[in-house]
Amino acid sequence: MRVFKLVLVACVAIFLGMGIGCGKKGEEAKVKELMAEAKTYQEAERYKESADCYGKVATLYPDSESAEEAKKNRDQALVQYYYDEAKHCVARDDINGASQTLQKLLDLDPEHVEGNYAVGWLYMRVAMEYLMNMQDPAISSAQANYYNLQTQSLMDLASKQFQYCLKLDENSYAGHKGMAHIYASENNLPKAIEEIQKAIDLAPDGERKALCSEVLAQFYLGSGNYELALATMEDITKKYPEMGDCYLTYGTIYLQQNELDKAISAFEEGLSKSFRESTIKGRIYSALAYCYSSKGDYEKASDNLRQALALDINNPDYIDQYSQIYAQTISKP
Repeated sequence: MRVFKLVLVACVAIFLGMGIGCGKKGEEAKVKELMAEAKTYQEAERYKESADCYGKVATLYPDSESAEEAKKNRDQALVQYYYDEAKHCVARDDINGASQTLQKLLDLDPEHVEGNYAVGWLYMRVAMEYLMNMQDPAISSAQANYYNLQTQSLMDLASKQFQYCLKLDENSYAGHKGMAHIYASENNLPKAIEEIQKAIDLAPDGERKALCSEVLAQFYLGSGNYELALATMEDITKKYPEMGDCYLTYGTIYLQQNELDKAISAFEEGLSKSFRESTIKGRIYSALAYCYSSKGDYEKASDNLRQALALDINNPDYIDQYSQIYAQTISKP
């Protein structure tokens, strides 16, 4: 009986050893599978799914060799996900959503340069809203003073944020781009142009070079230098012909000179290009609607505005514009 028990114990031990070995191999295989899946998602720029896969490795297999790497990669994927989400929020004019998302990003990576730039840009964006409120003739002097103080405070915060970007990285294109906006707001166009040209030189890829160059064109446009603004946009569209976003500024230059047919041509050419955000495409449709309405072609104006609404159905500006075009249509003799 004793021999039998010893044999039984030995068999059980062997069986358990095999089970543990098989379990270990199964765990390693699952970890490899999740890590490979995460990498595939990351390469496809599907950062949320990538972070989820890395998170499963870190949570379900904390003792695996890949756990620490997975934690690090998860945070990096989440940072990129939050940054992209913040940009989507901005495109939808969801400033609160963008602010909350950027806070999540900076909680993970406080020294993320473009994330810090984006926070500064939000300060500047809200400041511009206060500035526009000051133009309302119906507001009291007390309200005007309040808006002015808020504008100055927010622009100071934005400036500090952009300076921090340059402290983190003196060759940060984003930091120089931000400071260009600050100088432009102070009507210091020479310094604004100097900073945005640095941003163009330092931008890491064609898309961001094009967007910085578009800012340069907007500076020229704001100062009334249509010739330089137009030359800059022509250069952008030659170098980066598929950047549909840039055609909004391109057409606007003609529109401000009341050259409606040229504006329409630029806007319509832009619609055939690629867009980072569908809302920007919607703005081009809206601009086209304005052009056709100005020419008295209310049918084409309505058609273009319906396209804008299809991309952003709750946009109050498009709804108001559509109402105005409809009113013009029924009042037409």
